[in-house]
Parts: sequence; structure tokens; C-alpha cells
Amino acid sequence: MKKLLFISAALISLASTAMARNVTQNIPVTATVDPSCVFEGDAVPLTFHYTAANGVSDQMGGSTGTLHCNFGSINDRSPTVTVTKPDVLNRVDGSTAVLSVNLSVNAAEADAGGPGSQYYGSDSRVYTVSASARTDQWTVPNADYAGVVTVSVDF
Repeated sequence: MKKLLFISAALISLASTAMARNVTQNIPVTATVDPSCVFEGDAVPLTFHYTAANGVSDQMGGSTGTLHCNFGSINDRSPTVTVTKPDVLNRVDGSTAVLSVNLSVNAAEADAGGPGSQYYGSDSRVYTVSASARTDQWTVPNADYAGVVTVSVDF
């Protein structure tokens, strides 16, 4: 009986081996590359001095971190950059005094870095804020004033 069982198992094994085949099916793969942007680095605050006699002087800083978008994302339509800027700077100590200012923001192409850099090949921009203020704001008390310019990128 053991011999018969062994022979039956061997025949089944041979039959399975002899009947083995291969089938394949191709699976299509597609990808859509979506626009992607990121600010690298911290914003550098804009600082300046103001006098009622001379206006704004000694401007320093005032730039975003470098905006990197995947290649082809920055063009006439995309991304949409919205800049929100105050017309006045509020006194830091919370009093009601304000300094009227005109803040402007300009974009300039930035270096994405060479081969091997994390953002190599990206479209890159830096947004820089500059300030002006009319002279003769004699009612503005001596103090520190602050506000925030927001550069928002929709892509």
C-alpha cells in the first residue's frame, strides 16, 4: 500500500510539472505630475528707520526664503502669487499710533543650485519687500512699529 501511495504521489507530481505554464499580463502605469512649490529658508525681516523730515532710510533685509517650484510651474498663469501688505505699521506696544507706509514687493529669479542640490532644476524666485513713507508724519510718536507682508502662492 505504501508503494502504491508513493507511486500515486510521484505521478501527481510529474503531472503537475508537465502541465505547468506561464501567463503574463501587462499593467499600464500612468502618472500626472502636479505643480509643487516650497519656500526654502526663513524670511528676512525688513527693517528701516523713519524720520518725519526725511522719510525712510537705512533699509535692510525684507525678503522671503527662496520659492522653488517644479520645472514649468512658474509661468504667466501658475502659480498665482498674492501679496497682502499693510498700509500702516502699528505701534508695537499696542497703543493706537500708526506709521503710514507704502510697501512694495518685487520678484526676482533665484539660484536653484547646481547638480546635486536638493532643488536643482526648479523654477526659483525670491520676493523682496521695500518701504517708502511720506515725510511730514509729525504726529507719529517715537517708538517701534511693526506689520506683516504675506506672500501667498497658489498652485
